[in-house]
Amino acid sequence: INADLEKRVEQRSAEYYKSEDKYRSLIEHAYDAIYVVDFKGYFTDVNNSMCKMTGYSRDELLHMKVEDIVDPEELKVDPVKHGPRDPDEYAVRERVLLRKDGLLFNAEISVKMFHDDSVLVIARDVTSRKKMENELREAELKFRTIAEKSMVGIYIFQQGKFVYVNPRFAEIFGYEPHELIGTYPVDTIIHQTFRDTVRENVRKRMEEEVGSIHYDAMGLKKDGTVNWVEFYGNRVLIGSDPTIIGTMLDITERKQAEEELRSSEQKYKLLFESNPMPLWMIAKDNMTIIATNEAAARLYGYTRNELINMNVTALRPPDDSERQLA
Repeated sequence: INADLEKRVEQRSAEYYKSEDKYRSLIEHAYDAIYVVDFKGYFTDVNNSMCKMTGYSRDELLHMKVEDIVDPEELKVDPVKHGPRDPDEYAVRERVLLRKDGLLFNAEISVKMFHDDSVLVIARDVTSRKKMENELREAELKFRTIAEKSMVGIYIFQQGKFVYVNPRFAEIFGYEPHELIGTYPVDTIIHQTFRDTVRENVRKRMEEEVGSIHYDAMGLKKDGTVNWVEFYGNRVLIGSDPTIIGTMLDITERKQAEEELRSSEQKYKLLFESNPMPLWMIAKDNMTIIATNEAAARLYGYTRNELINMNVTALRPPDDSERQLA
């Protein structure tokens, strides 16, 4: 019986040491820094990544406390806590740590309390991530500063709704930005006669038939009045979501001016063609007729098509040509 018990103890011991060696190997080769401290804050075990991250050797760290690798300025406002806590307590937070060479860096740490009066900590250098986050915040701040002050409407469209509009965009349609963001479908601000066109242009970009598009449409303001807008938009991916980012101009005044010009041209054309007096227009450089009315055609016995591009001197006696050119 004793021999059998001794054999079992040996087997269990071998399995234990084998398991310990396996986990020790995993810890030593882990990408993250892993260390154990006692309830007074002294390091009792560290892995290779911890040494690389802090610049200290294993022997140096095992004679140090956690406070020795924390930014002194941060310790003044956020000291390290020691002592027993709830064994099931698990915390994740960020700390500014101090390398042996004096370089500060940001680390994300995970803390797990053990029952043997020790604490296991996993730390990861997140300096690059923090830098990217700061750059992203700065870029977003610059975009918002430019967009919020822009006299051009700016919009971001995603999953059938606006996820961002600047104040100018909302103002053009008589809304406040928060009234349009994440609320109404995009065609709410489009007159019903142009909604199919707008939906189709959105579909083409979302399904990658085109990358960008430029078109005019009649808008519908909050108070029910209409205006004319000019859209520019490009398809991009934000995360994995197809997104349209673009600008918009209020071209109502331009459309009105174009309509007034067309109306004026129509009136001029009507007056010119229906005038009982013979009228024609000639090119200054070569004296060819570029426009004429029916009265002039009847007077000279030509059709209007025959008169067009004819030299006007052909309609006067030869001896009158020089006086006509003068």
